[in-house]
Amino acid sequence: MRAAALIIAALFLTTGAAQAGVPAPVARECPTPINAETGKPEITRATKECWERVMRSAKLGGKWVWNFSPPAEYDKPYEGLLMFQRQKPEDIKKLCAGQFACAMVISTYNDGKQWAISQTGNRVGCIILLPPDNIIKAARQEPKDVIRHETAHCNGWPPNHPNGHSKWEWVSGQSDGFDPREYYGPPPPRDPFEGIPSTSYPARPGSGPGSGG
Repeated sequence: MRAAALIIAALFLTTGAAQAGVPAPVARECPTPINAETGKPEITRATKECWERVMRSAKLGGKWVWNFSPPAEYDKPYEGLLMFQRQKPEDIKKLCAGQFACAMVISTYNDGKQWAISQTGNRVGCIILLPPDNIIKAARQEPKDVIRHETAHCNGWPPNHPNGHSKWEWVSGQSDGFDPREYYGPPPPRDPFEGIPSTSYPARPGSGPGSGG
């Protein structure tokens, strides 16, 4: 009995050691923080460094897809009258403040005798303006994700996108040739003194008195 227990313990140790030697898989998602004032995602150094890690680990073909999903509070079917309008991107930008898609929320007042484009009213109707699917995909997005995003605005999600989730995701499949590292540029070099308390190293070159700047 004791011998059997020792054998089982040895097997556990061997398996654990083998698993410990296997490198953890690299997550194929690169979050992009959302600017609290503009409500727009920002490409940061951390984003670019994430792209580098994913591209180094990606051995199979694939492509990058950007997804800007809403918080759970607004991520639900719209209960009012929902309409979709497909137009050319240049025409949509005239109505959508330069964006290639947007949601126009319609609210009524005075017992339905008046109406206005207002997200803070009763939101009885919503018009989602979208370009053709090929334009959406050329922007590294999926049509269903854009509709999900705009539907959340129909449900009252504010324009500055509070609690939104923006990320680039590497999706396995046929490559479309797009490399965000080439489009947005490489990550800037790290400061060699980053993360080190200022009291633990001498003054940086050019940072002392009389150095100017």
